[in-house]
Amino acid sequence: MNIAVLGGFLALFAKHNLGATKAQYGETFSVSALPPLFLSIPVALLIERYVSKRAALIGCIVALITALSIGWTAQSIDQLFWLAILWGLGYMLIIGTFKPFFSEYVASDIIGQISGALNICWGLARLLAVLVTGFVIDFVFDDNYRFIFPLAIAMGCIALYLAFSIPDQRFNARKAK
Repeated sequence: MNIAVLGGFLALFAKHNLGATKAQYGETFSVSALPPLFLSIPVALLIERYVSKRAALIGCIVALITALSIGWTAQSIDQLFWLAILWGLGYMLIIGTFKPFFSEYVASDIIGQISGALNICWGLARLLAVLVTGFVIDFVFDDNYRFIFPLAIAMGCIALYLAFSIPDQRFNARKAK
């Protein structure tokens, strides 16, 4: 579920494991932009008004894990088409739900500061994920890029655990009032 891991290594997986050319990869994976392009605003509005946060998070996780499972078992570049569609949908759900949910948990007087800190942490986590995955793929799995998929799932689960296990005392105090 780690976007940086998949984005950083999927082209290498397509080339080395599936034997695809750069052009074939570009043609196949370019459809990942379609769900966000056409569905971002309507889906974000529907989620904000009608869907619980838990259901939106579960939908996002299901879409991303399904996409990663398709990639993990892919035997040809054509099978990455469905990974691209589901990945675009899952990524759109992350972006479409992230800001509305985030702004609900943070006090309005410090939302700018917290948003900046969050973006810095997001960037550092993406960098760390790519470096760790590159190291593991190179030294543990002997350049077998198929392992990007279970590594992305594992890193996503670790990130979810960390995100939900660290309590926010300010939010809990505001919620108690």
